[in-house]
Amino acid sequence: SNFGSCVDIFAPGEYITSAGHRSDTDYAVESGTSMACPHVAGVAALFLQQDPTATAEEVATRLRTRSTLDAISDGCGSPNRLLYMGSGPDATPMPTPVPPQSGHWQVTQGDCVMEASGNCVTSPNYPNNYGNKQDCRISVGFPFGTTISAQDFNTEERYDKLVVNAQKFHGTNGPANVEPTTDIRWTADHSSVDKGWRLCKGAAIPTAPPTPSPTAFPTPNPDLFATAPPDTPCWMPATPAEKPLCEDETFSWNCAGENKGNRKVCPSKYPYMCAASTCGGSGKDYCCEGSKQDCDKDNKGGLRPCTAPVPMVQPTPVPMPAPPPP
Repeated sequence: SNFGSCVDIFAPGEYITSAGHRSDTDYAVESGTSMACPHVAGVAALFLQQDPTATAEEVATRLRTRSTLDAISDGCGSPNRLLYMGSGPDATPMPTPVPPQSGHWQVTQGDCVMEASGNCVTSPNYPNNYGNKQDCRISVGFPFGTTISAQDFNTEERYDKLVVNAQKFHGTNGPANVEPTTDIRWTADHSSVDKGWRLCKGAAIPTAPPTPSPTAFPTPNPDLFATAPPDTPCWMPATPAEKPLCEDETFSWNCAGENKGNRKVCPSKYPYMCAASTCGGSGKDYCCEGSKQDCDKDNKGGLRPCTAPVPMVQPTPVPMPAPPPP
């Protein structure tokens, strides 16, 4: 449950069988740092048993050299070392990357790619999807002296993260105009991949909304229009993407929470939009469900009605030919 530069080593700490307090033989299953620390203390005690004259610093060094390297998928800035006491050789010391010169950056670990210009770096396999269980480190020369921005950013929300200055970016929310003060880290978990990202020096490129083409409308004729029923699914058809389409024409499961407006169109896997706006990370997005019946459950208000009448143009009658002269 702890992470960052203050952590020296990781140890098992999830669903650990520990002592209970109800009797002399009671046990309890617990998780957290209070479960991981006793593992480290126990291994330290075994090292002291082997060498009772060892100092605290010597024991700490022994813990590091016996640890397993790169077993943690998302260390969030902590040394990637996992506690180990078994037999076999000590771990190979982690190489210390040579820091780049001030204002430069370079990939020092993993499969991220630095473009030939040196101005941009991308996720593995970009612009195609990155893979599962991938990570990389981008070392930065300090002071960097300029900002960096994501020119393209699309990762699995909440799980595949780019970390810049200890801030985690995921989904479609990439860094913009940030000067890095620490190395940059990328981690992808074991499931669901996406296009990834392209990170460049300089300010973010503003995305100008497309200029709408003028549409010529005929003079309205009241006889040619009828009002659609109130349950017309104006939010159909569903988008083929895996995420809902937001009102700003980007894709996200958390449109309202990311200030992208509300959900405009649901994804094809959950094509029906409900009337209640209680979903998404912010709890303010319209709910998307797999069937009409699901919108009737859990206070989701049924199907979302159209907010305005939809004109329905009737076919223009075909003129009758003039009768032949007598």
